[in-house]
Amino acid sequence: MRRTLFTILLVACSATPVGFAQPNSDGFVSGHIFTQRYGGGEMCNANRKNWVDEIDPLTGERWELADRSDGLCGMTGLRFSPDGQRLRVLSYWNARIADIDSAGNVTTAYDANDGIGGPIGANGLCWDHAGNFYVTDDYYYEFLKFPRDAPPKQRLGFASYYTLTAGPDGNVYLSGWGGYVFALHPIGTRRRFGDLTNVACIEFDPHGNLFVATSITGCQGYVIHAYDGLDPTSRRVVTTGFNCSDFFAITFCEDSNTLYATDAEGVYALDVPTGGITTIRESEEYSIYRGTGIACYVPPKKGDLNCDRWVNAFDIDPFIAAVMGDAAYEVLAPHCDRSLADLNDDGSVNAFDIDAFIELLTKTP
Repeated sequence: MRRTLFTILLVACSATPVGFAQPNSDGFVSGHIFTQRYGGGEMCNANRKNWVDEIDPLTGERWELADRSDGLCGMTGLRFSPDGQRLRVLSYWNARIADIDSAGNVTTAYDANDGIGGPIGANGLCWDHAGNFYVTDDYYYEFLKFPRDAPPKQRLGFASYYTLTAGPDGNVYLSGWGGYVFALHPIGTRRRFGDLTNVACIEFDPHGNLFVATSITGCQGYVIHAYDGLDPTSRRVVTTGFNCSDFFAITFCEDSNTLYATDAEGVYALDVPTGGITTIRESEEYSIYRGTGIACYVPPKKGDLNCDRWVNAFDIDPFIAAVMGDAAYEVLAPHCDRSLADLNDDGSVNAFDIDAFIELLTKTP
């Protein structure tokens, strides 16, 4: 049996009423996951629904964060902004990239005026450690970079349906070009990573280990592979338990032992150590999960001064800038939050935080 279904979880999912508002308008809830759902029919027909759902993975309860009335049409990717204040969504059919705040307010980040034609990908968007925004665009067949998350765009090459994710080494990793994994260096050079083919999507866990989903030839399902860090020789199979689907996307929260996935049939939790799969929510009779985007809200952590999810050597320069003051930090890391440098919790950022930062760097694996 491809999925382990816990009876108590299914009861909770079926018995819990669906909410229509985000449960905490003061901020996103840590550990909640966000997915995309589609109501069938013509994708952009005003009578058809497209939703961004928020889900509590522990109970299966669902809320509708934003929908078609907010101008979201044929969504194909989700990621949180580096500062954790916005959920960015790719809206394919109306050439729009939008930001959603925790109260469900939707604003346009980029559209056709910025050279966007059809933003696409199973989480085909990300930011690097310098705050540059990357996205794939199917209409113009482009892989784009917006320096410091602002126009004008830079065309990095040909692209279509890819996953993008930032790595702990400062590179952007992408799946594509014949079903391979590539690493893109900030200076623009690319190299192939590993020897996998038929790659569907990729993601890093909280410790910087790379996870790759590949499709089995003949649409016989998906295999989840894991690497120890970025060692291409360390690949192992986590599970072969996912069925074939047109789209598939994966993500992590803070727990590296649980990978979340979505396809057209539902939303799932994969227990990494055992390979067991639990269904969190199934697609309903008149709406299906797209399988093109999934994100988990994890608040930015203290010491992560470039907001790339990790505390490492890339945080040294922005930490120094944070100690120097607001102006210096704004120049180096405008996409992040200077208060993350208050490591002694005295309410201010200054030289007294240096020892705590050094200790954090030396203790972080």
